[in-house]
Parts: sequence; C-alpha cells; structure tokens
Amino acid sequence: MKLTARVGGRSAALLLAATAALTSVSAGLAPAAQAATTTPVCDPTCLLDYRTGAHTDYDRVVLDFSGPVPPLNTIVQNGPDSSPLTYPASGNEVHITGSSYMSVTIPGVSIVDTKGAGTYVSPTLDNAVGLPSVKGCAFMGNFENEITFGLALGTFSSVKISTLTSPSRVVIDVYH
Repeated sequence: MKLTARVGGRSAALLLAATAALTSVSAGLAPAAQAATTTPVCDPTCLLDYRTGAHTDYDRVVLDFSGPVPPLNTIVQNGPDSSPLTYPASGNEVHITGSSYMSVTIPGVSIVDTKGAGTYVSPTLDNAVGLPSVKGCAFMGNFENEITFGLALGTFSSVKISTLTSPSRVVIDVYH
C-alpha cells in the first residue's frame, strides 16, 4: 500500500493521527504479550497445559511442561473388562467413557509454581474430546508431588509416547 501525504494538507494530518493511534495500540499490547509468554518458576517442573488433535492415522494428546519432564509411568487397560479410571486421591470415578483406558503418572511434577500460583490452565474436570481413538481426557490430580492424567480410548491399534524438549512436553500418539 502506497501512502502519499501533502505537506500541510489534510492527508498529512490523517496520516500522523493514524500513525499515532497505531503506535499507542501496539505499545499497549507489547507488555500483555510478553506477560502471556512468561514461563513460571517451578521446582522442579510444572504442568502448564494439554491439547488434543486428530491426524490421518492417529490422535495426539500433548502435555506441556515448564521444564524437564521426569520419567513417566503408563498403564493401559484394554478390552471389555477395562474398569473406568479413578481419581488417585479420592477414588471417585472419572467420568469419561471409552472401551479402554490409559493413565499417565509423572512423579516430580506440580501444578503450582514456587510462589504458590497455579500453572495448569486447562480443564480440571472430565473432558470428552470425541476423536476417532481418543474419546476423553482428564487431569486426574496432583497428589504427593506427582500428576496423573487419564485418557478414555476407543478402537486403537497402538500407542506411542514420546518426551520432547524445546519446549518440554509429552506427546501421546494413539493410532487408529
């Protein structure tokens, strides 16, 4: 876009006003954008978020962390005798429905930073996602400095779990 200003004319005044308005708007947004990307200080690592997505051959669940991910424990219950997931602290049933279930427990992870502020922003209740192989997700708790995350699964052939860095995350691929 080409802008032409006449010296001393109305076009120059409009251009200056528009430039001033854009400068004040962008200046006002910069601190908020920087604040939104600040990683909390956690000792050792905090869970930040999770997200899901469907791909051609698999469904993906990604857990985001503030720092290095400790080794994790995974339990997959498959078949008609699979019992629903339960919350570790209370023993109450997790209300996500599937034909099989998977829980991922990661010790040494918290959901609060060193100042006591919460770091986990995703749903804390049961969440139906309705993907082809992943039917539901649930953050099941942070108990004695370990987190547990549960998945309700539909029909699937295999599960691949990867731990990645930059940024730190656990990727769970559930193949159709």
